[in-house]
Amino acid sequence: MLGDRLFSVGGCVFSNHFTKYRHLFGTVKAFMTGEECGRDPSITYLLCDFEAPTGADMIEELEDRFSKLEGRAVDMSDIKLTDIALTPLMLEPVGGLTLEPNPMKRWPYALTYQVESESGISFGCLGVSDDKGKLLRVMLNDAGAKNARLVEVEESEDRYYFSCEVPGKFSFLEYELMCAPDYSTKREEERTT
Repeated sequence: MLGDRLFSVGGCVFSNHFTKYRHLFGTVKAFMTGEECGRDPSITYLLCDFEAPTGADMIEELEDRFSKLEGRAVDMSDIKLTDIALTPLMLEPVGGLTLEPNPMKRWPYALTYQVESESGISFGCLGVSDDKGKLLRVMLNDAGAKNARLVEVEESEDRYYFSCEVPGKFSFLEYELMCAPDYSTKREEERTT
């Protein structure tokens, strides 16, 4: 447990906007002290291996980001994706599949999907949870069941958009992980007015 989040060796992680490796999925290989990796000795680091992006947009975004940071043209073959030491703040643990069935609890995150096929567009909610990592695992499992390939990730202040390609089945498949709206305050205001 690092902070309020559980990371484990062998566990899946998703890199967030606090790192140049943002929007990549990976695996934790080890925990390291700052001294072991030549950094701040008061911080615990996670040594990670990341999966190479497969979508052209994601590859281009990663190459552009590294090119700007390094001041030279960088392509995927130049970008190291193994043995990357990051702080827990830079990662979201991708948790297990148990979603707690508690109807009285406010769920701060929701995972929705939208898919277009020959029969039309369908959409729905795949889950709600107070654990972003669990919802990322739900998304990965759903995308895997559809043989989907992640091609783009967009991030805004309170949400992630994941665009996927599914060979021969769907025109598009998109997931959105967002902060769930809190209607409890609004309902309380309506009752008092």
